[in-house]
Amino acid sequence: MGIPTTRKRKAYQDEGVKPAKKHRKSAPVKAKTVYQTPPSTPPACEALHPELEDLLQLYSAFLTALSIHYAHNGTSSPADLRDLLPLITKTWRRRDVTLEDIQRLLGVQDKVVRFHLSDYGNGNISLVLTDTSRSNTGNFVDETRMTTAFMDRLEESWAAFIDSTSSPCPDISTFLSQLPHAPITLNLSAAKASPLFAKGTQRLQDLKSAARTASASPNAAQHHATTPGPNKTPQAVSNRTTSLLDRILQKQTLASNSPNPPTKAELERTAALHRVEEISRVLDLLAGARPRASFSMAMLVQNLQNSLRSPMAREEVELCLRLMAEEVAPGYVSLLHTGSEQSRSAFVIVVKRARPGLGVLKGGVQSALQRR
Repeated sequence: MGIPTTRKRKAYQDEGVKPAKKHRKSAPVKAKTVYQTPPSTPPACEALHPELEDLLQLYSAFLTALSIHYAHNGTSSPADLRDLLPLITKTWRRRDVTLEDIQRLLGVQDKVVRFHLSDYGNGNISLVLTDTSRSNTGNFVDETRMTTAFMDRLEESWAAFIDSTSSPCPDISTFLSQLPHAPITLNLSAAKASPLFAKGTQRLQDLKSAARTASASPNAAQHHATTPGPNKTPQAVSNRTTSLLDRILQKQTLASNSPNPPTKAELERTAALHRVEEISRVLDLLAGARPRASFSMAMLVQNLQNSLRSPMAREEVELCLRLMAEEVAPGYVSLLHTGSEQSRSAFVIVVKRARPGLGVLKGGVQSALQRR
């Protein structure tokens, strides 16, 4: 039976008859869908372990402390671990960092920038930067690149360790113990000087023991002072005077045969050459983004004096710039003189694209030092 029209519905209402309702067919009840259990989550040990995350943060703190050391002392200065370890501990804030931690970091790190541990004797183990040929921009520790490389090598070692063990969750302490450790090499100059330190230490101990013996028996010391010994005889005194004269004559002969000491000008030149690396960094910052920058000598000297970590006299700064323009980096720094003899003015021109790398710059300084 179809749905009644409007006229039929009105007729039904007038006659008091209700139209018949259309019964809809009920939809069949669907069976509940049984969803399968989601796949099991892989064990947490396949991801990077929290202790390995701590190791990665320790490496980041290590690079930060090393950057601070190089910013204050330069890359040519070895980083003494007695000063570096407390700084890393302060940055990491987990526990006290030890020498073994540094050896583990250096064993896992990237091979692009090489460090090695050197033993200078007397408990002085220092970190030395041996390869700076890739650092031509003044940023000797590329923290982003080195941290990424370190994380990649750590993840590769962790994945290989998981594959080599049958346990679903390998022991993290076993993995950390099998990581490579960087060796500690003995510095040759320190090895040569160690017998001298041992001899001085033994001499100091002998003096202390003699002083204790003298203070313990004052009567024996007084008796020894009043009783003439075998060295107090006239013959012994004469021999001692003769040997002293021989030593003086020998020293004079050695001094006459030795080369002349450096003059004042040579000492000033050597001191200026040792500041070339620091002056080069400041010149690069002062030039900014300009490919070719020109400065008056007076203004540049004042800016350099205000920017250097250690103070320098005006004459020393001018000498350093002249040595860079003539001997060390002539293409990078050049001097231009204008005006007459009475009113001459000097200008310093810096060409950024001709800036030598750190290795080339150090080589030029060493060549200039040998020329003397």
